[in-house]
Amino acid sequence: MESPGCTDFESAARGIRELKEGRSFETPLYSRNSNRVYGFAKLEPGKVILVDGYHCFHDEELLGILDMKIFVHSPWDQIMARRRERDNRFDPEYFWRVIVPEYEKVMHMYQDRADISMEVFDGGIDIAEKAVENAIKFFLKRGSLVTVKPRPEKSK
Repeated sequence: MESPGCTDFESAARGIRELKEGRSFETPLYSRNSNRVYGFAKLEPGKVILVDGYHCFHDEELLGILDMKIFVHSPWDQIMARRRERDNRFDPEYFWRVIVPEYEKVMHMYQDRADISMEVFDGGIDIAEKAVENAIKFFLKRGSLVTVKPRPEKSK
């Protein structure tokens, strides 16, 4: 999950197209423990579709169907805390040895592909949330669609 090669961009693009055309879509849910599909979630179309995950910025086809792209970078301690919260098998050594270097390889390219890029500092997540909310309101007024995937299963 740390590399863009682990993402099924073709399926993601197909799902987003379905949603944008007003049709529901079933997306696979992956287990962080086994990296296998454990079920499906039915996604319903809406005025706003949020696509979460920084590797969304990797695929040109996927980027082409997103109406707005917002890149948010948080401090490493906040990223690590979120990882620790959702994964009880969290390994700090793996985080610093694999996750951080993989992210840093692509971060600047991904930021350049975003319509809006923001760096969130300690306690600044509220500001980032407000900025995203305002961007969504702007696009809703224009009648455009903002385009996120369901959260994967929390590891046990």
